[in-house]
Amino acid sequence: MTDKRFKIALAAAIIFYVLVRLWAFAGSDNGIDQHHNAFDRALFVVHQWLPDPRIMPDEVYPPVHFYLLAGALSVWNNLELAPRALSLLFSLLTLAPFWIFGRYSAGRNATVLGIVLLAIYPLHVRLSVVSLDSAPFLFFALSGLAMAVLGRQAQSGKAWRYACAGLLLSIAAMTRFEGWLLLPLAPLMTGRRDLRHLPLLWACAAIGPLLYMVDVMRLYNDPLFFLKAAGSISGYHLQRISLYVRLLGWPGVLLSTASGPLLLAIGLGLLLARIERRALWPAALVGLLFCVFELRTLAGSFAYNETKYTALLVIPLLPYGGLAIERIATLRSGRSGIASAAAALAIICGVGLWHVSIDQQRCRATAELESLVGWLRTNVEPDQAVLIGVRDQGYILTRSGLPYDSFLMTSFDEQTGSMDPRTFATSLADPRATFLLYPFFGGTLDFDPFLGFKPDTLRARAHGHLFLLEHRIGHWNIYRILNDDE
Repeated sequence: MTDKRFKIALAAAIIFYVLVRLWAFAGSDNGIDQHHNAFDRALFVVHQWLPDPRIMPDEVYPPVHFYLLAGALSVWNNLELAPRALSLLFSLLTLAPFWIFGRYSAGRNATVLGIVLLAIYPLHVRLSVVSLDSAPFLFFALSGLAMAVLGRQAQSGKAWRYACAGLLLSIAAMTRFEGWLLLPLAPLMTGRRDLRHLPLLWACAAIGPLLYMVDVMRLYNDPLFFLKAAGSISGYHLQRISLYVRLLGWPGVLLSTASGPLLLAIGLGLLLARIERRALWPAALVGLLFCVFELRTLAGSFAYNETKYTALLVIPLLPYGGLAIERIATLRSGRSGIASAAAALAIICGVGLWHVSIDQQRCRATAELESLVGWLRTNVEPDQAVLIGVRDQGYILTRSGLPYDSFLMTSFDEQTGSMDPRTFATSLADPRATFLLYPFFGGTLDFDPFLGFKPDTLRARAHGHLFLLEHRIGHWNIYRILNDDE
């Protein structure tokens, strides 16, 4: 490919990538269906952390995403769109390290095709437009890998490149805990030739995690408390799942989030890279990460219900998928080879975009949820408050248009939806408590253990209050709360 054609192809791939992300941003909600806590961190930052700021905003989760959200919300005071725009920005910035990393592992032409594959990779599209920490994490993680690649390639100045790689990996580790798994794999990044720089890379990468463990030690007298807390949450989700199902969990997630044709292209590309003696340490890194995922899931400490974890397993391998498509074009001479490659790319893109469009609909708010927030907007007076649980908590608070203090939380445990009796009792005792949203979707998200009556009950007494069913919208039951003597 001539330089002119290459530049045109690269520009077209980048434009395609940007357009897909903008389409997804404009055409979907904040991932309430797939990631029910997408709104909650922004609400936490504004209403619980910024009024009382501290270095570690949360006692379990690492702090970088909280800082980024605070910065985004200070620029644009919109609780839904500003955090989503932050994710979109980091998704676009990810193209830079992806280009460096891909050009090294598969070549420049394959990486152009890899950008197209990344553009339609359904999971990354979704993570690019919801207010989760995944898009910033993937940017920092890939940037760390890209700087390690530049360190490998440099004839001089290797030390500062590996130091930067370590710092970026440290930031990634302080954004999401998956980043911690990259640190023991640093020898793959330096290779045998640059092993003398490994201590420097490790020292820089360990800065964030060590500071974090010191703070956790101060709070809990246990530097690894966060691992136990995260493991207990995963254990909650995995406790009734057999080992056989756990074993197949991550392969199933990969297939459902990346599509068969895309994974097939990656597999073929890895085989070709082996034949052509290209760099395969990125594949070894991903393979080891996958093994860690599997082992921890089998042990019951890492749940596969969060599909976002697999993005780190797929994105570093996409340039190899581009390599497979590039080689298809050379199987036959002339236009027939190009046509074959174009057909393969069209199939992968078609399946990917179809998957994205399905996600657009699946992650939209349901009509009944929109009706619910409309009812609240119309019927809740300024001196009244509504008791809500975890189900769609962030959407209800953000979209209802009511002040934040118009809602009384009955649970802050968005991971399991479990109700805390003291939190529930405190909210119910508030003199402004007028309505109770009692959803019935099964599982742990209903109030039955605390109220003692099932949803759809027309009239019930509990905790010194009278609950009257005032309105029903689909799965949602709206009760008016009265004192028992009224």
